[in-house]
Amino acid sequence: MSDYEQNTRQQVLKEIKVLVLVFLAAAAVTGLGGWLGVFLFPRFIQYGHSIGVDDITGMDGYAGLITVAMVLGGLLFALFQHIGTKIKEARDRAQISYDIYQSLHSRLTAPEAEAARRWILMHIPVREPDQSTQAWLTQVQEAINNKPTGWTDELSPGQQHVKRVLNNFDCLGFVAEHYLSVEEALLEWMSPPISKVWERIGPYVEDQSKRRHEPDFYKSARFIGELCIEWRKRQNLPKSVIVKDTV
Repeated sequence: MSDYEQNTRQQVLKEIKVLVLVFLAAAAVTGLGGWLGVFLFPRFIQYGHSIGVDDITGMDGYAGLITVAMVLGGLLFALFQHIGTKIKEARDRAQISYDIYQSLHSRLTAPEAEAARRWILMHIPVREPDQSTQAWLTQVQEAINNKPTGWTDELSPGQQHVKRVLNNFDCLGFVAEHYLSVEEALLEWMSPPISKVWERIGPYVEDQSKRRHEPDFYKSARFIGELCIEWRKRQNLPKSVIVKDTV
């Protein structure tokens, strides 16, 4: 059983316990009101007549007690239904989030996505501290635009790989920004493959955005890329080391 299934099972058990307790409380209060009305009230009337009392003192208070018990029981049953609805909504949201996680995982681990990231890691370097930004951008541009001998496609291999990665990251970033709560667990899972790629193409994408005069150029991809890098910095995690001939 996966961690998600175990956590979901434990959460459902807790929710069932809460519902059972509320239901028992509602049943107890309602039953008390019914018992007062069905069992005690006739005896109370009979006792009043047996001692010759036509107007029993405290009758209003007794009836009020029964009314309060019945109303309180009704409120508890309403609370029971409300809690049940909220629990169902929470489970539905959890299932939706899990489905989205699965979709994101599929995007990150698809063979073509992994191949595109691997190309970037192998061909685009991180800018060295003593290297000027312009020199680095020129180096990156040449690597991306290079077409091997005999290549006939309009886009070079580098352009295709970078475009695939950016489209992938753009989807991940949009979903994370608008449909998911970007929690520690999500960043811990996504940050390794995203951050080490974004260290290499992030400045290039920012430069492309400025040159094109398009501030929204792959906006969501830039969001998730910078977010992952900053998170790893806050965690004091070391930068990755690229090892060739590995998976």
